[in-house]
Amino acid sequence: MDWHIWLIVGVVLFILEIFTPTMFFINLAVAAMLTAVPSFYGLDIMYQVICFGIVSALSFAFLRPLLLGRLNKGSDQSDVQGKYIGKTAKTVTEVTNTSGRIAVFGEEWDARSENGEVIPAASVVTITSIEGITMFVRHLGEE
Repeated sequence: MDWHIWLIVGVVLFILEIFTPTMFFINLAVAAMLTAVPSFYGLDIMYQVICFGIVSALSFAFLRPLLLGRLNKGSDQSDVQGKYIGKTAKTVTEVTNTSGRIAVFGEEWDARSENGEVIPAASVVTITSIEGITMFVRHLGEE
């Protein structure tokens, strides 16, 4: 295969990564562009495909985690914490320091009272923290 084709495939994959920022296609783009080198020197197509596979695997193993780590470095909260902490919710059941359920964004979550108070069902609460799949809440009032 002509080395120009590998470069074109690489550029197309880079452009695809721009529209789907998943850090997936960039690995394939890097592999395609690096495979253009052995193609330039006339290596057989079978070896080019093997080279592409090896470079892709190495890229997924080493480059992707590095890029994802840099992408998430600026965020000190996970996506879940950033989405829910500080938001208001409604208690589905009575919330105590040992049990309870809340509804937020149309989803039900396990909940615990932040300060040990008993919060009645149908109360408005604010989410103060998250540990695992349990949200800790503070009572704001009755609905």
